[in-house]
Amino acid sequence: MTANTMPPALSIIMPVARRRTVPAALLTRLRRAFAGTATEILIAGDGTMTGAQVRSLRRWSQGQFVVRVLPSAQRGTCGITQAIRVARGGYLTVISVERSPSCAGLRLLLAAAQAKGADIAIASSRRAAGESTTGYALRLGMRLLAKVAFPERLRRVADPFGEHFVARRALLNGITLCQTGPGVLLEILLRCEWKAVLTLQQKTGAGASLPAQARQSLTLLPQFVRLAYAVPAAARFWKFCFVGFVTALVNLALLGVALRAHLPLWLAWGIGTEGSIIGNFALNSIITWRDVESTGWLKRFGKFHSAIAFSTALNLAFFTALNTLVHLPLLAQFITLIIGTFVNYWIARRVTFAARQPRMHSPEMSVSSVAFMSGSASE
Repeated sequence: MTANTMPPALSIIMPVARRRTVPAALLTRLRRAFAGTATEILIAGDGTMTGAQVRSLRRWSQGQFVVRVLPSAQRGTCGITQAIRVARGGYLTVISVERSPSCAGLRLLLAAAQAKGADIAIASSRRAAGESTTGYALRLGMRLLAKVAFPERLRRVADPFGEHFVARRALLNGITLCQTGPGVLLEILLRCEWKAVLTLQQKTGAGASLPAQARQSLTLLPQFVRLAYAVPAAARFWKFCFVGFVTALVNLALLGVALRAHLPLWLAWGIGTEGSIIGNFALNSIITWRDVESTGWLKRFGKFHSAIAFSTALNLAFFTALNTLVHLPLLAQFITLIIGTFVNYWIARRVTFAARQPRMHSPEMSVSSVAFMSGSASE
């Protein structure tokens, strides 16, 4: 193959908007850092770049370093998604033209991903030079919040907001991203069926100011909510808890109505319990596990009912044992409810919805730590 037809090792996607262009200094550093490596730059514009800007950017193509300016994004998709669909690299990344990324660091990240066969490689930064204690704590807090919000997908990911990342392009086939900015990596981690993530520790230069970090954190919070809604597998445990809370209210409401109708206590309890079980099953099918194929509602409901009966007996055993030990019924019931939530979720995930649940998470490869300087002489 010629240099122009050889599939690039890396596709670098750069979103630009509002008549902005890519700084010449950034393209110079990228071309120097990736010398000898087939690389394509995909500039995802919004249709506001002038013809002169487009021609100027295309002149940077030289040998294995190719610069492509994409047309404006189609309606309903972001420029990043459009760029992913036309990317040819074995790996791809998304960088901001405003943050002046470490080009040498990105090159080392690509080399590590290729050497280890990682699906995703993330450069995670320690405390930056000059970064305030509050800013560093805010950054760590956002990482922790993301891992708590999406525990199934991120519990073994060290930094879902890494300084840089590279992802195997094949992972994103058919994926439509809805996030831009620092939330892109988070969405890729949540949407893609990755198997191996590699984390490299990076020493950075001066960190962002505290106001800038605070603005970025505030921008990420609504993205958490959108991703939890848009990605079925995201925050599945918390969706399960939300459904449990709603159906507990249904249980109490039906119990109250039945008692007001002067029905026997055992019958009122049965009506409330059965109503909450039906509601729990229906809402979990529609909300919590809506992304998986149906295998028959009646059969699944039978399994759900059996699982609830088992977990109810187990909860009763926990409550009796705890109450015997501490002689505090409310505390015993509170602990039992917490234990029961995890038990019920495990049963629902492994038994009730197991036959139709997709393979969304697989073991992560061993995390490696490699330190490199962002102010490398190669830049």
